[in-house]
Amino acid sequence: AAVVLAGCSRSATTGSLPGAPTLEQLKNLTYEGIEEDPVKLSDGLWEGDPFVEGSALRPSVRLVGDFVLTGDLDGRPGDEAVVLLSNNEGGTGDFVHLAVVGHREGELRCLGTVSLGDRVQVVSAVVTDEKPRRVEMELLEAGPDDGACCPGNLVKHAWTFGSMGLTPQAFDTEPRRLSLDVLADREWVLRHWDREEKAPDEPEVTLSYDEGRFAGSNGCNNYFSAVEEGGSPGEITVGPGGATKMFCPDPAGSIEQRFGQLLGSVNRYGFVAGQLVLSYEFEGRYGAMIFEGRERKETE
Repeated sequence: AAVVLAGCSRSATTGSLPGAPTLEQLKNLTYEGIEEDPVKLSDGLWEGDPFVEGSALRPSVRLVGDFVLTGDLDGRPGDEAVVLLSNNEGGTGDFVHLAVVGHREGELRCLGTVSLGDRVQVVSAVVTDEKPRRVEMELLEAGPDDGACCPGNLVKHAWTFGSMGLTPQAFDTEPRRLSLDVLADREWVLRHWDREEKAPDEPEVTLSYDEGRFAGSNGCNNYFSAVEEGGSPGEITVGPGGATKMFCPDPAGSIEQRFGQLLGSVNRYGFVAGQLVLSYEFEGRYGAMIFEGRERKETE
């Protein structure tokens, strides 16, 4: 069950006509309900004192990527923002929290937080338009027989927001097991070659999944590759495939070559803040390509 914590600290003063909080504001806000004391982020990160003097291990809280949902959750003037925060206490655990941020008495404040759990992955998230408006998420969580490293249960959660903070709402659907079919309803666009290296916006590299096959544009040609599920949740093997043979000068040619090499080295898939993550090992180096989902176009 999710742990609900109502109320977070106030922070930056805002104008009399509140708009949706900006990413810059969210990266430099004070949040409660994560550590024992409130934490003030600076450029999206807070770090506490080392656990042992001279040690590099210390508690940390960071804003997860550029994930921001906005919407009117409480009926007051101005939209609220929903963000994700990751809390690490120096070990392998990575505890994910959801927070709602909005305006109160002319100030921007964190209004409520909820713990999503250890190493859960956000597959999708939305602020609904129906009343009462609520935050809906599908999370990838560890099932009864899963290790914390390799969650395999897809579970839907929802929360309404009011004067008592975030209140969990029940879903009638049962958890389902992770499979590549979860990718099939969207087209995925490459945004990062690795977590710290952005991919170019043009030419686009795309990926779609259908019945045991990845396909899309590699920035130059259309490609396809066979893909099989492995023995543990999220484990995959990308096999041989093919592509059209159009010649493309750089940068498209170099993008095509690099993507083909990395795709053939992919061994796991997962999610972070609603984005698809394909982890790979290529030439002795580990990395992760990150893709943003969008509505899939119907083909003739």
